[in-house]
Amino acid sequence: MQLASMKRSRTLVNLYFVYIGVLTSVIGLLMIRYSRNWVLSDWLINYEGGFVRRGLPGEFAFLVARALHISPTVFPPLFYLSVYFVLFWSMWVLALRSSMNIWIIALLVSPATLAFQILHPQAGFRKETVVIAALALFLMIMTKRKVSPAFAIAYMTAFTVIGTFSHEGMFLYTPYLVAGLLLGGRSLAQATREFALPLVAGVAVFLICATHLGNAQTATGICNSLGYKLLVPGSNEICANGAIPYLRKGRVEAGAEALGIIKGSHYLEVFPGFIVLALIPAVGESLLLRRSGLRRDVQTLWTFAGLAFLCSSVLFRYGVDWGRWISAHVMCMTVLLLFIESKHAEEIRAASEMNRTPRGARQFLYAALVFFYATSWILPNAGEEIRMGYIGRFLYLSHFSSHGKDALPMPAGGPEGS
Repeated sequence: MQLASMKRSRTLVNLYFVYIGVLTSVIGLLMIRYSRNWVLSDWLINYEGGFVRRGLPGEFAFLVARALHISPTVFPPLFYLSVYFVLFWSMWVLALRSSMNIWIIALLVSPATLAFQILHPQAGFRKETVVIAALALFLMIMTKRKVSPAFAIAYMTAFTVIGTFSHEGMFLYTPYLVAGLLLGGRSLAQATREFALPLVAGVAVFLICATHLGNAQTATGICNSLGYKLLVPGSNEICANGAIPYLRKGRVEAGAEALGIIKGSHYLEVFPGFIVLALIPAVGESLLLRRSGLRRDVQTLWTFAGLAFLCSSVLFRYGVDWGRWISAHVMCMTVLLLFIESKHAEEIRAASEMNRTPRGARQFLYAALVFFYATSWILPNAGEEIRMGYIGRFLYLSHFSSHGKDALPMPAGGPEGS
């Protein structure tokens, strides 16, 4: 009976990853047309107007495109779809090594995790996905072979440098890498030594980016290098009211604008409830792990998740895309929980058996509850109207598609701050 249940779960997980992969690819390609001023422009920020934060991927795209005599706009979908490929592949490997209990399934199908970019196309193809993919790949490698200190240091240093030059917010999620080291068997002293160089490099790069926020001259230079004019009223083009023009705003202006949206849209009243919804499967899985004798692993996970959230709090002050940042946290926690599961799957299955794995009508009820959880709500993002589940989101996207590429509004001030 247990073997048959495992086979069904494995089949469902495989089908779900195919579903997520196909829709992510299709929607990611649609963003080439429908979100040029936010998604594409975010990846195309470069150094042609002077050094500026977040410019590394765009500078790479610009130099390669110039050498090949093609448009740099070819590269953003290649970047973010490649990142999603690495993420899905790594999580799929980890998921198949897990016990695939009800909490793991709920984590995978949650609107705050693998489905986030489907339910939030304009927010789900941004650079923070690199953080999750880098963590997932690192942990997947650790499940397959013993990772030497030299490899761990090189990997984490490369991520903190390249990731932070791509978007300074990525550095704020690095506590999850330390958690991965600890969960992979390192002692606290070993993890501290291995993370020392990546931390120093990350801090240095973060400070460099924090002092090069950009200005009107920078934004104009970037737009000129891409062949576009800065600020085209009523357009969704790459340099029209998007990520590149947003570089003109100073920290004070951006902070005041973000604070106005946060207060006006009642973020502090709306988001806590959705955070609880997003964390329900993580809490349930953590309780199961504790019952399986993995109390220390659970403490490590939640301690470093709390540290990462504290580090990233600046994003919630200067940015309005709270859904993006929350989803990134929940995704990192999901990857770490899958990693714990992959290392202790047999112990967890044994604990599930001792606690009477649900069968028959109860198993059907649990499956119905997971389906309802996965489809009846979405994690809101920015100041958008709250839409309950896939049906509401698909109706919205249908309206968007039928009314052309300029029909999808963005909240005032853009999707992120300084």
